Amino acid sequence: MIHWHVRLLLALVVLTGNLALVHHKALAQVDATALDAVQFSTNIYTRLPADGAGEVIVSDDSIAEVATVSGTATVTEWLGRLDRSDVDAFHRGDAACGEAPWFSLSTITEIAGTMMAAADVFTDTGVKVFDGRAAGMPDRVGIDAISRDPATCDLVFSIDVTTELGGVVVGPADLIRWNAGDGFSLFSVTELAGNLDGLHLLGDGRFLFSLDRDADLDGLVVRDDDIIEAIPTDSVVDYAISLAPRALNASFQSANVDALWALPAPPVGDLRWTATEQSVLEDGELVVVQIERIGGSAGPVSLTVETVDDTATAGVDYTAFTDPVEFGDGEVNRTVGILILDNDVLDGPRQFFVDLVDASAGGLIAPTRITVRIRDDENDALFNDRFEN
Repeated sequence: MIHWHVRLLLALVVLTGNLALVHHKALAQVDATALDAVQFSTNIYTRLPADGAGEVIVSDDSIAEVATVSGTATVTEWLGRLDRSDVDAFHRGDAACGEAPWFSLSTITEIAGTMMAAADVFTDTGVKVFDGRAAGMPDRVGIDAISRDPATCDLVFSIDVTTELGGVVVGPADLIRWNAGDGFSLFSVTELAGNLDGLHLLGDGRFLFSLDRDADLDGLVVRDDDIIEAIPTDSVVDYAISLAPRALNASFQSANVDALWALPAPPVGDLRWTATEQSVLEDGELVVVQIERIGGSAGPVSLTVETVDDTATAGVDYTAFTDPVEFGDGEVNRTVGILILDNDVLDGPRQFFVDLVDASAGGLIAPTRITVRIRDDENDALFNDRFEN
């Protein structure tokens, strides 16, 4: 069970096309999860920009998908038109835990011949994957948000009132796990104000959520239509706004985000040297150092490589290098050549450093500095008895 304590995440809102993104620096220098797309439903009819000119209508029983690069949306009516019910919770699914989308509704509704209550979770084909009343959910308790634990694929959800489940009192901001063998258990106490309207577990303790009201998360003001990421670091949690729909269309001023699922972007990867030191003969002309990208290779990324004097001096022993190095999409290895100068002087071994700095995406893996040792060719030309060869 995780207990959350709030710590402020400083955020700066910028616009990319029509999309409001939030780039931020946490106190612990953590980054929000990059997302390719966000899917959600709203509690009233809203509008979103479509590809090209025009708009799409988002109803309370449809799911909108917003592409995070373009800010444009498409709409899918997974369940058709529902006269008296809203989509209250949604989880798209994935290859690891099953591709079928899961839903929960605001009122009792017939789906593909089966009656679904507000405490049930089901697929778009009418298969009930969680029967709330049969599992022991009290009457008049409904599900507000659903997701799946990436580690176990168990259902994780929040409810709309405070009640007792599995012998534990849970509130509308708590996360509850359901496992058919073990029943209910408390997954997380978020200590957030209000109800969770949307939920998507990302793993490593991170999750996306929306609230049923505006809130101040220790200085970060969020709206009831914002999609927010909770980022645990040490014993605290930072928050970042991942998507602000009202920046896409003014119709969201009066709307709540009711259901939520997101598609994380493929990992960019981290950058590191392939060796911690290199050795080169003074007349070797060029020393080649190699950088690799690990843990992902999606999209372009750049960084700067710069040399730093130690016992070797730039312009005398080697040619200084301070230049950007670009990795293309899918590229995992790059090399840099640094010119070594022959000074024709017997001055012994020397060394300089080469640093990795300022990656545009991903991270830099320590050690970010390597040592290049220069062997003196005049010194190497002597025998052990110190007579010249």
